[in-house]
Amino acid sequence: MLKSGFAKVITDMTDSIRKYIEIRLNLAKLDVLEKSAKILSLLLSAIFLFIIFMLFLFFISLTIAKWLGQLMNSDALGYLIIAVIYLISGIIVLRYRRKLFLGSAIKHLSEIFFEDTEEDENEKDQT
Repeated sequence: MLKSGFAKVITDMTDSIRKYIEIRLNLAKLDVLEKSAKILSLLLSAIFLFIIFMLFLFFISLTIAKWLGQLMNSDALGYLIIAVIYLISGIIVLRYRRKLFLGSAIKHLSEIFFEDTEEDENEKDQT
């Protein structure tokens, strides 16, 4: 009798541990899914905004180039000035790309990946 009671307790404990592990795995999967969705959403919105900004920049560049061309009586010179401005801008961005893009990308991704740990720490501090 004592042996079967002990076996039942061990069996129940094993089942509880197994269920706990399954629940933790499902929670981890959901956490990865949520973070992946946030990253995908951030990426898609960044791509969309980039496309809109590039279209704006394209049309404003054409307008300025045409205006400069009319001022100088040479459309080619207006377009050349705009091209040189883009070349200089590209060199500057290439030179400082890590400071401009890498830092903000790491910041946004770390906010997504580590937001739960900050919430957990705040909950622990309140108790």
